[in-house]
Amino acid sequence: MLNWRISIGKQHMPEFPQIPMDGNRCERTMKLLFLKITLSLNLGTVSSSTGCSDSQYFEELYNYYTTEKAWHLCDPDAEKVFKTLRNAGVKLAVVSNFDTRLRPVLRALNCDYWFDVVAVSAEVEAEKPNPTIFIKACELLGVKPEDAVHVGDDRRNDLWGARDAGCDAWLWGSDVHSFKEVAQRIGVRV
Repeated sequence: MLNWRISIGKQHMPEFPQIPMDGNRCERTMKLLFLKITLSLNLGTVSSSTGCSDSQYFEELYNYYTTEKAWHLCDPDAEKVFKTLRNAGVKLAVVSNFDTRLRPVLRALNCDYWFDVVAVSAEVEAEKPNPTIFIKACELLGVKPEDAVHVGDDRRNDLWGARDAGCDAWLWGSDVHSFKEVAQRIGVRV
């Protein structure tokens, strides 16, 4: 069970219930969580200033984050690097605490084909830093955790979680700063 709570503006925020990572209810649960956070953060100001109801605003906001307009690739060399890695036989996965909207987002960004596996916490029923999500990604890739390296931007969720699963792990922005650097560190020349 996960206990979801936002600490910003605690006095105005409701306590969020314990939400089980249940595969049958996962999409509905993630949408409910997104709604609760959205409504709690805007505290009605969006509704009063725009004239739209909270449910309309929520649906638009929720759907907006499935489009390429809401996202960008953080590294201009990403496509070149990922194609080079795949051509070199490196198996690639996305391991994410996002919900099932991640697949449409990757398609919208035209980068879904860069990866062999997409392990989403909403589908795997385990969330980073739980080692289960990393182990599941390795199983889907057909690699042993000790032969995998995870690159992420969160020390606790990415580094500690991956290492607890037996993977090596590098922190984006500290250990590595570009996908090209990741490729070089694993011995692939781009």
